[in-house]
Amino acid sequence: MKKRLLLGLLVVCLACEKDESADGNNNIALNDALNGNEWKINSLILTTSDGGFVNLFEISYKPCEKDDLLKFNTDESFTKSDNIDICNPPGGNVFNNLDGGSWAVQPSDSTMVISKGFNMQAYKVSAWTANTMTWKQSSKDYLGIENTLTYTLTR
Repeated sequence: MKKRLLLGLLVVCLACEKDESADGNNNIALNDALNGNEWKINSLILTTSDGGFVNLFEISYKPCEKDDLLKFNTDESFTKSDNIDICNPPGGNVFNNLDGGSWAVQPSDSTMVISKGFNMQAYKVSAWTANTMTWKQSSKDYLGIENTLTYTLTR
């Protein structure tokens, strides 16, 4: 009888244990989220320290660029490819260096550096799960106004 009671308590305890994977996968390592996966930019917002706001994704990306896929390979290279809507002629937009190259993550501060040739851009990865990621780039313009580009990517 005692064995059945203990077995029953064990089953109840295991059934009540919190499922760590059900919390939005917030504990996934950034490299694991990137490695071998395809991502799509869904949003690019420019905000300024003086209150400005511009949706650059809607006004500057061509319709054929809005579904492009970025694949982050395990050898720290990445590629951009057309998805369903094919751009003709192919080519990237003027706001980023996301046409292919290499990538590296600095785990100490969750900064991802993308480079191709002499061009290098750093993105602060401010939030990520297995299916969503937010990158930020900040700089000051010639008037001293802080500008922040916020990219939202999904899988």
